Amino acid sequence: MSLAFTVRPTTKLIRACYLLAVLMAIGVLVVGRRYDLAAETQYALLALPAILLAGALWRHFSRRFVKLTVADGRLRYQSGILNRTIRTLELSRIQDVRCDQTITERLLGIGDITIETAGEFGRLHVEDIDAPQRVAEQILDLSRGGAKPAAAS
Repeated sequence: MSLAFTVRPTTKLIRACYLLAVLMAIGVLVVGRRYDLAAETQYALLALPAILLAGALWRHFSRRFVKLTVADGRLRYQSGILNRTIRTLELSRIQDVRCDQTITERLLGIGDITIETAGEFGRLHVEDIDAPQRVAEQILDLSRGGAKPAAAS
């Protein structure tokens, strides 16, 4: 099997959530000591960074189960933790690859790609990809029989 490239969702936003959760927890502890807050109040306030941390951990874990692979003239998209979905598309059937980025995503160098195909599949949407424009161009180049790109991760 000749592998062209594999792409997974980025961890940039997840790492930012980890950092924010830690900073929030430190802030709660500092304010709690400074203003002599009751222990129960501090525990209640620590619930906010704990919830943020739990959400970031879940996203980090579930990210490992999403993968887009282009190889041997096919594009394969896998997702799911307990229930797995696998979509395989012929590269020759790809008509368009769209890249969408918010202003924040542009600053972070991430975004979403939408792959449109001829036939029954329609659209395939992949979120939070590093360098989405480069990935979109690589997929289009391969779908049109272009040169094989360098590996992207």
